[in-house]
Amino acid sequence: MIKLRKIRRIVLQAGHGGLKGERFDPGAIGPKGETENHEVTQIIGHLERILKESGVAVLVAPDARLSPSIRWVNTNCNSADWLIEVHKDSAGKMSPSLRRRMGVYYLGGDKGSQDVADAMARQFILAGANPTSWSRPDTVSRHGSLGWIRDTKYVAHLVECGFMQDDLSDNEDKFYAVALAAAICACLSVKFDVVWWLQKEGIK
Repeated sequence: MIKLRKIRRIVLQAGHGGLKGERFDPGAIGPKGETENHEVTQIIGHLERILKESGVAVLVAPDARLSPSIRWVNTNCNSADWLIEVHKDSAGKMSPSLRRRMGVYYLGGDKGSQDVADAMARQFILAGANPTSWSRPDTVSRHGSLGWIRDTKYVAHLVECGFMQDDLSDNEDKFYAVALAAAICACLSVKFDVVWWLQKEGIK
């Protein structure tokens, strides 16, 4: 298992969003007008609590757009931080075969970043995520590269937690939080009983 020996804190960032005075970026929009930023903020709330209860130090970054977020973490974080930005994908017409599919982007061309992402994807599946859950280099994203991964100074990954067209209930928010916590803890060599957490959170 991958071990990030120098990491002492997880820094969580909600995808999209916007600080007061910024133009708000909602991200993808759900079938009833739900915003990606709101949905991933819900997931991060559960994830922060679960990680802290598991003994992992966590910092939630301000809910800003991409460029201010990058400036903030580059100013306020350090080499002992692991930067994780959380998103939801968009599938157009949702297929049941995509339910609970998760993914993680890593720095293309960097073997260490890929090893961490591959380990995370395996843990997602072990926690009950879709067996097609994946890890991919940021170079295959629709943007050709990802600023969160390329422009930040420290270890950074971007995680997709399901789809905006899938179930957006609190049950699913908790599921993604548990699955992501399991992956983070595995990479940090922190004990995490995923079955116990799924039962504790009442996840169906």
